[in-house]
Amino acid sequence: MLGATFKQAEEQDLLGVVLVKGQPYKTLTRPQINWIRGKLLTALLETARAGGDTPVFEESGVRHNRFHLSCTDNESYMWIEDTVGSLNIEGDGEGETLALELVPASEVPRLLRAEVFVSGPPLGVPNFLTLIQSQNKTLHTERWVLRHQQSTDKGQFFVWGIDQESACAIAAKNNQPHFGLGRITFRVRSQAGDEAGTT
Repeated sequence: MLGATFKQAEEQDLLGVVLVKGQPYKTLTRPQINWIRGKLLTALLETARAGGDTPVFEESGVRHNRFHLSCTDNESYMWIEDTVGSLNIEGDGEGETLALELVPASEVPRLLRAEVFVSGPPLGVPNFLTLIQSQNKTLHTERWVLRHQQSTDKGQFFVWGIDQESACAIAAKNNQPHFGLGRITFRVRSQAGDEAGTT
């Protein structure tokens, strides 16, 4: 089962997460993650061929739209941290290059679960994000991660992972930010499934 070793590795400070340096909310695409995985395997092979101690890992995989690596020991963590830090990846814009870094799981921004139903003909994700951002300037939709979507004849249901600042901005509008020709209602929950902001 994916992630079986992640919790223990996190407790031992041996769980690393690959992020874009300086942009902790930016998520990488599957092709970008596959490219990173390939580069890491190539570097691992070069290290093995050079002789000496080869880093060892318990597990790696994508969890919450992020590439996680569960290291076996501190030496392996330091090796993967240095190797990831030496990588640059093509960004979304033409000629854009993004530097990568490996950070402990505790430094990864936590996203809250936000559910919303938009009635009417489905607009699609790009149009939804354009409208919600332009009509609510305090939201940080560039940090949001789409977890699930479902369209029907009556509308579209979204489940987003949103940042804490956006959750507070939504709460300040009584969970009903402006959208299109009116308002829509968000239901925001913490990772544990409780309503955000409650204990």
